[in-house]
Amino acid sequence: MDVPLGGYALRFGKPATGVHDPVFVKALVLRDDKNLVVIATMDILNITPELRKKTLELLDGTGVNDANFLITASHSHSAPAGMNNNPFFKLLVAGQYNEELADRTAGIIAEAVNEALGNSAPATLRVAQGEVKDLTRNRRNYSYNGVTCRFDDTYDPDDPLNITNDTIKVLRVDDSYGKTKAILVNFATHATILTADNYLISADWPGVLQSELETEYPGAIVMFMNGAQGDQAPASLKDDKDNFEWVEIIGNKTAEAAKPLIESAQPVKAEPIASAIIWKDWDSSARAMGIPLPKFLVRRWFNEMPLMVVRAGDIAFLAALLSA
Repeated sequence: MDVPLGGYALRFGKPATGVHDPVFVKALVLRDDKNLVVIATMDILNITPELRKKTLELLDGTGVNDANFLITASHSHSAPAGMNNNPFFKLLVAGQYNEELADRTAGIIAEAVNEALGNSAPATLRVAQGEVKDLTRNRRNYSYNGVTCRFDDTYDPDDPLNITNDTIKVLRVDDSYGKTKAILVNFATHATILTADNYLISADWPGVLQSELETEYPGAIVMFMNGAQGDQAPASLKDDKDNFEWVEIIGNKTAEAAKPLIESAQPVKAEPIASAIIWKDWDSSARAMGIPLPKFLVRRWFNEMPLMVVRAGDIAFLAALLSA
């Protein structure tokens, strides 16, 4: 079936022509003797209300529900879209709602969650964080070309206006034998190295990050969770390399930054397990590319904002799950 790609209105809803690299959903279940939470990560642009609802319907009876299901997107602009039935969103991205694609994707998510539920075993959680410089830059800077998604050599990282979040965090899950079973990497920047002229499905640089670490840690599932990326873009530079080369460069550099943190991660208290979600009415103005958007227009796109917290002992995940 035709699979549109999300992220760039300049594609005008034209479907993908092939697959450059596979995209995945991966699931991590954290549970104690009372509660469980599910963290699912996807190589996709965004999680839509339709996709979340369809998945929860398929997981009915498993103990997974609205309040303990944290599902996140890497925000790849070259991953399947067409799963948002909001008329305003469809107009904005020039895409169409594909119910068959949404149904099949929800089925794959539910399959991953059920597999994780069935593989539950005693585990130790370990965490670490560090700083990694010049992997991300502020794209509001005039040195950024929004069409090529490249920065020229006039970018000044010391300019206080070029704010970035250079923190990278890792969560490592070891089984009772000390074998690493899962790794979750958190870093905040867009998956936009591939541009609007790309029509091949790809996870962009987070896909390289995950595959590189899965090679380094055989048998471990590596997951990626984006952060508050805002206007942070990967530091792909204006040069002769093509976009897929830069996907490899940024993905491998991020993996290299994560490796020492994975090795040095320290065990933490992992209980109790808890979670909560609230659906907050969204009633605020906003700005897009410097242009003010009135409240009524913003509400056409985001009418509710799900805010979620997941806790595993000393670890907390705070998420604003954008809803459209």
